[in-house]
Amino acid sequence: MVFASREEEIDYLRDELEKAGYDETSKKQWDEATLGRVRKLRQLEEEAPRRRRADVYDESGSDEEESDEEAEEVDEQGICWSGARGPDMEEEEAEAPARRRCAHVKEDGRQCPNFVLGSNEKCDFDPTRFCGPACAAAAAARAEALAAKMEAEALERKRARSESDVGARKPATRRAAPGLSDMMAACARAPEPEPEPEAPPSPVARKKKKKKKPKKAKEAVPDEIMTIVVRDRRKDSSEEDTTVKLRTSTKLARVFGAYADGLGASVDTLRFLYKGGDVYGDETAGAIGLAEGACLECVDGDPPAKQKKRVTGTVVRWDGSRGGIEPAEQGSGGRIAVRVSGVRRGTSLRVGDKVEYAIGRKGDARFAVDVMVYAPAAEADEDSKDGAVVTLANLNYDTKRYDLKEHIGSIVGKSFGRVELTAKGRAAVGFRTLAQAEAAAAALDGTELAGRSLSARVRKESQGRRRAPSLDVAEAAAPASPRASPR
Repeated sequence: MVFASREEEIDYLRDELEKAGYDETSKKQWDEATLGRVRKLRQLEEEAPRRRRADVYDESGSDEEESDEEAEEVDEQGICWSGARGPDMEEEEAEAPARRRCAHVKEDGRQCPNFVLGSNEKCDFDPTRFCGPACAAAAAARAEALAAKMEAEALERKRARSESDVGARKPATRRAAPGLSDMMAACARAPEPEPEPEAPPSPVARKKKKKKKPKKAKEAVPDEIMTIVVRDRRKDSSEEDTTVKLRTSTKLARVFGAYADGLGASVDTLRFLYKGGDVYGDETAGAIGLAEGACLECVDGDPPAKQKKRVTGTVVRWDGSRGGIEPAEQGSGGRIAVRVSGVRRGTSLRVGDKVEYAIGRKGDARFAVDVMVYAPAAEADEDSKDGAVVTLANLNYDTKRYDLKEHIGSIVGKSFGRVELTAKGRAAVGFRTLAQAEAAAAALDGTELAGRSLSARVRKESQGRRRAPSLDVAEAAAPASPRASPR
């Protein structure tokens, strides 16, 4: 498109940008055509010399009448520059390059239409860029505002970068106050459903868990300082007393070592007693009850090995080389194994003996050591130390072991041992003593199981049998599982 003057082209570009809604402060991404108009407008505003108005050359011949009277010039673009060329025009053309448009841009984006003065006597503004002091002041204010805006944007970018480095969230953008459209949208929105009322509590009240009371911390025993006496009772000694100061929490091994060094002897050759009993080095003064003025005695001899805790129990199984012991005290663990190597020399075990033993460990295994008998088995069991067996006959061929054990338990209680189905229609029940076996046989003989009348008799278990049912107290005490019974 061809324009008659630079001012007309500038006006056209401004109108086009206004139609497109261009705004310098907006961060919107504009198309290339709009950006091209912006660049062209800025270029024209910077270089806007005064030009003569020009008329587009009309080939229709409307100006033919004046063509003879006025001199016409037609340039390469077809623009006809008309008008009388007198001496005034030549002077005006000579002054045109020196006169420029005012550089001030108004708030609406239009450039000031006035021309620069070129000179200023007061020197209160730049006459080569502005038409007056008002435009110069407005341009200065706009430049300051633009600089402040750019500085604020730089600070905002720097703060956002620092927050993103430390992982902080960016501050939420402040929303404008809701307008009429937002209010109408809120009114048109469906109301939120009211919360449903809570269901009534169930009639079956759950058991409330009892709050565990915090355990009271054990009061710390005061670590007091005491003075005790160590008396030398060795052979050929003067029985001299030595006072020793120590705390309640002091290990006695330190006292023994210091006392032996004072005597010039080895602590491994001394033995210390308190009230006639051995005292061990890994014990503390408070643990054995030492008080102010207590007396320890030092004698010759090797320090005694600390004895293991001893437990009592009953021998429930013994075949001459190995067996089992049922502990009598609670908290001593379950049944424990015993071998002949763990029995004290000169002691023989029998089923039913009351024994005392210590617990040895090897890895996760537990076994009885230093087993000694403190109460032999009853004399009634003397003739039946190998156990007795009751043979049941006339059983149904598909009788299950579980059903047979339930039947026996309902008649004789829990005093029987292992139950085995030896053949079709036969079973063997082990008992600890012969007396128990005879009583059970008398009670079981003639009883009915699954429509059959059972026959029971006692046979003494001999050494020559291939396998003898052994007594299993744990199995007799607990109901057998039907899954474990053989078919």
